[in-house]
Amino acid sequence: MIYVFLGQDFNILNKKVNELINKLNIDNIIKYDFSESSINEILNENNYIDLFNEKKLIIVSSFSLKKLKSEGEDLLLKYIDNMNDNIIIFKCIDESLDERKTLTKALRNKCKVVEC
Repeated sequence: MIYVFLGQDFNILNKKVNELINKLNIDNIIKYDFSESSINEILNENNYIDLFNEKKLIIVSSFSLKKLKSEGEDLLLKYIDNMNDNIIIFKCIDESLDERKTLTKALRNKCKVVEC
């Protein structure tokens, strides 16, 4: 499952993400900063099967759909169509999502988008 928390107030984003983390009760948490990593790295980590088959929670901070290149959009769209049990939380810093894009429609239909 993918969660997208959309907003520019980091305190509110962190509060909402922490509430979800507590609700999900997953111990295996991996954090990424999107400015220092690629969507390919994040999705590879998510698809990597844990030795103990433990569920993973991946938190991606500073995420921006506007900075995502078309290749990254295609990778994310493919993943959305074939999601696994692991959870990805994107802390999206964009003001809003471009509703005309196929990726945005897929996120709205198959994932959880929370506007903060």
